[in-house]
Amino acid sequence: MLYTYFQPTMAASQNLQELEEARHQLDPYARLPEEYTIELRRHTLAQAVHYSTKIEGNTLTLEQVKSLLAGEKVGAPENQIQEVRNYSEALSYIQLFVQDRTGRVSEDTIRHLHFLITKSLRGAYAPGQYRTEQNYVVDTASGRRVFLPPASEDVPTLMQEFVEWLNIPDQPSPVLKAALAHLNLVAIHPLLDGNGRTARALESLLLYKQGFRSQHFVSLEAYFGRDGQAYYRALSASLGPHYSPPKDVSPWLEYSLQAHIAEARAALQYQQEVAIEIDGLKEAFQSEGLSLTQMTMLLMACRTGRVTNREYRYTTGRSHQSAVSDFSRLIEKGLLVRSGKGRAAAYVPSKWTKEVFEGIPKPI
Repeated sequence: MLYTYFQPTMAASQNLQELEEARHQLDPYARLPEEYTIELRRHTLAQAVHYSTKIEGNTLTLEQVKSLLAGEKVGAPENQIQEVRNYSEALSYIQLFVQDRTGRVSEDTIRHLHFLITKSLRGAYAPGQYRTEQNYVVDTASGRRVFLPPASEDVPTLMQEFVEWLNIPDQPSPVLKAALAHLNLVAIHPLLDGNGRTARALESLLLYKQGFRSQHFVSLEAYFGRDGQAYYRALSASLGPHYSPPKDVSPWLEYSLQAHIAEARAALQYQQEVAIEIDGLKEAFQSEGLSLTQMTMLLMACRTGRVTNREYRYTTGRSHQSAVSDFSRLIEKGLLVRSGKGRAAAYVPSKWTKEVFEGIPKPI
């Protein structure tokens, strides 16, 4: 038996409608040239990786995660660096998995997600394997046990039931089903450790699979991770102290819908700002004959104050030689200035570029 019972309410119906409207506004940006959305995609990926691992106690900052994902070295414990790399790899796997829209989510899918998320980490993870002993849901901030999952011998049967339920079409709505999948995987806690990260990744996979075009712009992990205590309270309010479905899981679904709405709105605002900034830079420097990709480099430098060759290549997929050529062109045009030498070299906006960027109006 799974946690699938909830009471439809007027508030939930209004939240679903509000979410649909926010997604409707965000979806058109997914059809823009890639250069318009690269910055938001990069930001969203870093948020997802940072906040999902932060919930489990990882101490890397968002900026450190961005640097690490771009191939830069950061000063941090190796195990925490590996956690970040692993979660990023799991999200990449999700992108590949959902390209086949007919693919069935199986127990192997979930175990593979867990393997990618926990491989090479110190600790009792048993990557990709179901647990054979009792474990607990632990609030990492307080160290307090907040939920007792079912006995290990019940895990295979429960996971079989869970996967069969996952593949039943059209019940309930995709957003609610993905949220319920997250909740139930946490509840069953089928893996010795790493269940929370796997559950959050599974929710993303299900949303992508249901055709949410703008899902790569939205990080639910960011909402969960900004207030980890609220995340655990929402789980506890629906699960109770131990595994005992059925219970009314409306509190979790209401919390999840709030997360969707908040992050869709944040992504929309971020993308509107980026689109206006790119258009503003294009208009100001149209006589310079820059490509959209080079404009992306300029935007990255303006938004963060600096950009490195490695960050630019990671974000745009350009080769090293092409990146060198792009940087040289922008330096010759007086739009970027080189700072530092060798591996420490970075490129910062020129005074002219700063003035133009600061003069671009922000959306109301």
